[in-house]
Amino acid sequence: MAIKWTGGAKAGQTEYEGRVLREYVHPDSLWEIDRFMVDVYTDPCNGRPLGWFRSIEIGGRPWAMNGGTRAAEVVVDASDEIRERLEQAKELARRNAAEKRAAEEARRVQIGRRVRVTSRRMRNEEFGTEGVVFWLGNDRYRSGRRCGFRDDDGETHWAHETQVEVCDAT
Repeated sequence: MAIKWTGGAKAGQTEYEGRVLREYVHPDSLWEIDRFMVDVYTDPCNGRPLGWFRSIEIGGRPWAMNGGTRAAEVVVDASDEIRERLEQAKELARRNAAEKRAAEEARRVQIGRRVRVTSRRMRNEEFGTEGVVFWLGNDRYRSGRRCGFRDDDGETHWAHETQVEVCDAT
């Protein structure tokens, strides 16, 4: 048995047999209630080849109450194989997140990086103008940052960071 529902619309049903990872109480200070939660392993889907876990709320209690209500009986019964699969999935997710952060950092406008004008809306700068960033600062007129960059001829150009892209990641 894993989650055996005792109340609500699912009363009498049993779900997630062999896949319950843990049961815990999650305090919610906004609503002043403790939520009874269960983490369960889910099958591979939605771009997660190794599966993932999801949290299910099985009841709650206001902080003023002692007992609270639970809509299910829970037995933690996940096998070591399921736990190992979940750890592999978490490691894969950590690696993907690190790669994504590195790619975003490489695209970020910073002093010393070469940039190219990508917006045709700029009045003074020619589309495709390239140069090396020498200044970054807050934009006075809209949110975000502006950058100053010099092209190969030594001419200075000014643009909002959304109007340029990094040409190389050096």
